[in-house]
Amino acid sequence: MMSAELAANLYRAGKIDFILCFAPSREVAAGLASTFERQVGQRFDGQIGAIGGAYTYQSMAYLDSVFWEMLDRYRVFVVFDEIHHCAGSNLNSANSWGEEILRHIQDRAAYTLALTGTPWRSDKRPIVLSRYGINGIECDYVYGLRDAVLDGVCRKPNIVLIDNDKLAIEEEGKHQEFAGISALLTGSKRAYRSILHNETALRHCLEIGVEKLNHLRRSNSAAAGLVVASSVSHARKVLQILKEQLGQSASLVTYRENNARQVISHFRLGDQPWIVSVGMISEGTDIPRIQVCCHLSSITTELYFRQILGRGIRITPECDGDTWLYTFAEPKIVEYANRIAEDLPEHQIVFQETEHTSDITTPERPCSPKSSAENPSTYDGTSSLMSEEWSVHVSEPSAVDKPRSMEFLGAFTQKLCGLVLPT
Repeated sequence: MMSAELAANLYRAGKIDFILCFAPSREVAAGLASTFERQVGQRFDGQIGAIGGAYTYQSMAYLDSVFWEMLDRYRVFVVFDEIHHCAGSNLNSANSWGEEILRHIQDRAAYTLALTGTPWRSDKRPIVLSRYGINGIECDYVYGLRDAVLDGVCRKPNIVLIDNDKLAIEEEGKHQEFAGISALLTGSKRAYRSILHNETALRHCLEIGVEKLNHLRRSNSAAAGLVVASSVSHARKVLQILKEQLGQSASLVTYRENNARQVISHFRLGDQPWIVSVGMISEGTDIPRIQVCCHLSSITTELYFRQILGRGIRITPECDGDTWLYTFAEPKIVEYANRIAEDLPEHQIVFQETEHTSDITTPERPCSPKSSAENPSTYDGTSSLMSEEWSVHVSEPSAVDKPRSMEFLGAFTQKLCGLVLPT
């Protein structure tokens, strides 16, 4: 909304002629087009006579030289949403999306506005168009989560870290016991995935998530819960537990379904309590009624953690109050949760000067380049809403990944990490 209001003011002041928006998915691009058309008061469909258009980052590769000449002939305001998807301080360090911006937009647009809720990348590359100093990225303006909660724009997030004080495993003929998840992961060969696939642990996390959502739905029947699973088979197991053991109504949406967008849209507008997702409901997916999230993905980057947390923080007239995220006390996730109140997490940036990488780290494209070029304003390179950070991790567990023997013998414990607000 802020970017659209800024664009409207620049246009009314006679400082720009056209507006272009770029986003990581078709759904986000469509939302931008609707917002800008409403705020500016002119068509925003990218056709002749329109004030501008919204496109995906993937589509930039299919826009021809005639399109880009617009930036030389007119005063164009360019808005980038979730700019962290685009990497590179120069062509040598850029990914494909960053390269397109450096080649076609940098130093040609009259004004640029780059937005992100997570101003860093898991691969430590610099974000395109950004400035970096001794302490990292230098943002022109920072509006943090604490600010948003205090202003009544976002719900207060509550992160519940689940642990167990006695875990036993049989490994290579040896019996071992551990006093918690962190001890297990550091003192054995077990991967975090083995906990996510343990039915006892899985059911416990889902049970307390269901209990919390049921409590919230007593005052708001539209409140919803999201489970982010680690694979399609894992998601189906989660769905089975929710339906058959916990008596919940739930939908499943994965990158394998052709009707994923329809499922998400139906869930957004309906009142079904639960949706289980694999790589589909991440940044840019607007389902404000989500107030409970169960983070059961094997992806443990801070970027992905904050993206999942962000699915439940938007306040609406119907859904206010707090939001709740349930996950296990994996060491890195514990670290992220403990510093969630910080506006910028600890991070390092690696600047590359020689190696040139231009491969897009998105999933294999189900659409052909020909069909993409025919409609570049809607092409997003994938039928899902998956971000580039996710695609390198999604895989189905093999037989060797499955734990041979693991038992949760102790009591489950819960640690609450909440955003600290001034009194």
